[in-house]
Amino acid sequence: MQNHTHLGSPNIRSSRALLSRMCRLFLLCLLLSHCASFSTHRYEPYSPLVGNPEELWQTVRNHVRSFGLQEKIAQRCILYIPRGMPMEEVEPYIRATKPGGVILYRWNYETLSELVRLTREIRRGYPEGYPQPFICADQEGGRVRAFPFKEFAQLPSAFQLGRYRDPELIRSASYLTAVQMREAGVNMNLAPVLDLVEEGDSSIIGDRSFGGDPQWVEKAGRAYLEGMRAGGVIPVIKHFPGHGSTRTDSHTLLPVVDLTEEDLFRRDMIPFRGTLRAGAPVVMTAHILYPRIDPEYPVTLSPRILQGILRDRLGFQGVVMSDGLEMGALAGRYSLKETVIGAFRAGVDILLLYTRYRIEDIVSVVEESMREGSLSEADIDTGVERVLALKQAFGLLPR
Repeated sequence: MQNHTHLGSPNIRSSRALLSRMCRLFLLCLLLSHCASFSTHRYEPYSPLVGNPEELWQTVRNHVRSFGLQEKIAQRCILYIPRGMPMEEVEPYIRATKPGGVILYRWNYETLSELVRLTREIRRGYPEGYPQPFICADQEGGRVRAFPFKEFAQLPSAFQLGRYRDPELIRSASYLTAVQMREAGVNMNLAPVLDLVEEGDSSIIGDRSFGGDPQWVEKAGRAYLEGMRAGGVIPVIKHFPGHGSTRTDSHTLLPVVDLTEEDLFRRDMIPFRGTLRAGAPVVMTAHILYPRIDPEYPVTLSPRILQGILRDRLGFQGVVMSDGLEMGALAGRYSLKETVIGAFRAGVDILLLYTRYRIEDIVSVVEESMREGSLSEADIDTGVERVLALKQAFGLLPR
């Protein structure tokens, strides 16, 4: 006669616990084995600016004063490498505009050696004594991996890691990711995702999140930040103030979320608030409309949210980065000029250009807006100062 064991029985529960421990041990072994290959390279943990703050800010302002308007605008943009661009064209392409940063995608390289060469060519596009670029990518783990090389430890998704409820495991995974990125010449990771989702969610966020428990996602996010910073890579928390309350993909449409500010602070905002207190240096905005907070503008263009909530209520002093300007949530509703003016006025410091727009396009609309009085050079300078202060903190700004 067949023995039917109840799913809640001690035997089943102990088997699940054993499986969990085995999976955790496997992940730790994976981390340790890959860390060994980087043992000859040591990176100091990230620390805030030290020394005389006034002297440090004076260095930043001296750089700002040395820039022409086009250079200032370029510092506030992260640019893409066009698909199919030959390697020998990368340096002159970068040198022409000297963007504040460059975002990398899998179509820009096929092997790790090609990636290393690409990041070298990007850096060669900046003259000696010039601020070095943010070189960034989406290396979240799981299905979102900019670097799927056999030489890299391919880590599980945030949701899979989050199941173990072990901050040290996440910290170690993040540190390994950072060290591997640094070895390849990449200094900024567009991660972690702090949006809240439940298991089985198949939306654009899905398993990119650490889970649906806001207190746990906050702990996981803090651990991820610590690992990134210890590995010498700049983390970018996203998508503020939370993309988990909608299943609409902002790459195609503008999501609308019917929550109040206090609703956000009771749940979605908890991971962001905690990681901001822990010193998150960069926040990426969500292209989402919250009509009960700002009925007119989505987050990326909303002074009520970016200035009123992020800067004033949460006290964030770091860099605000937009999600991609070409995404349908913005590009399908606003002209480039409306988007740039709105983002700069709202408090966005860095515009992420990832498929279509060029630095020249941004310069053109900013110059036109300044002639019309819609923007001033002071509006531009404030964001440049924040960008350069971040570069100084991570060793990318010559003294």
